[in-house]
Amino acid sequence: MKLLLLLLLAGCPVEEVADDDDTERPRPPEAESGCDASLTQADLCDGPDNAAGFETGSDFCAAFWDGLALEGGDWQPLPTLWSLPFAELVPADPLDYWEYRNIQAEELSVDLPVDVIASVGALCATASDPAACELDFAALRSASGFVQDCGATWCTADSLAWNRGDATGLVIDEQTMRDFLGPIDSFTEALLLAAGQRFLWATGDLRDGAWRPAGDGFEFLLHIAVWSSPYRLDAAHVSIDATGVVTTIDRAIDALDCGQVIDE
Repeated sequence: MKLLLLLLLAGCPVEEVADDDDTERPRPPEAESGCDASLTQADLCDGPDNAAGFETGSDFCAAFWDGLALEGGDWQPLPTLWSLPFAELVPADPLDYWEYRNIQAEELSVDLPVDVIASVGALCATASDPAACELDFAALRSASGFVQDCGATWCTADSLAWNRGDATGLVIDEQTMRDFLGPIDSFTEALLLAAGQRFLWATGDLRDGAWRPAGDGFEFLLHIAVWSSPYRLDAAHVSIDATGVVTTIDRAIDALDCGQVIDE
């Protein structure tokens, strides 16, 4: 599955470090498994081999896309995670600076080099001792992230590092992300919460990833991985309200991902 900043945040400059094209998150190499990614939902649920291991008529084998009115509706395609309009993100408390970070390796550690995907503001702009503040900020390291995944040959973790005056901190899990965001003000903020709960998406086709406004929040069409052998992707219709409550409205098996196969 194939996984321009829009605004300025209250006078803070926004610098996008990563390319904003259709950059995909890293993927493991294809596994020699005999996996057939062309199988349809009908093949997976109702075929003679029942490749997904589900009983015919189970909830996850129910029709999913019918009734979503993708064509001509108000659904909009999603950008990739690393090319989100980060300037739409409004922290719960005003900050001088924050940056979106990624680390990746076969095994995650605090010694890995950090890739800065995007940044907002000016580091240590109001610190009493800017040089000491910059040293404290550079020392912010973590081997985990609020988005974290390990595939067959690699691991990746995304975090946020922030600065206000002399204070610095890291966002490395769901709770610190919720505290950092406060009320959900944009689809970008909502999508970061979804990513933290291991939902996936890609850019382009609405079936790969889409969003629309819904009441005081947002609805999304996403995918979520199921650690079977081979790796399975379920489609999910998800709502996220202004308080950050994530609700799965509907879910059904959608595809096999032959790039990830668990050795049994």
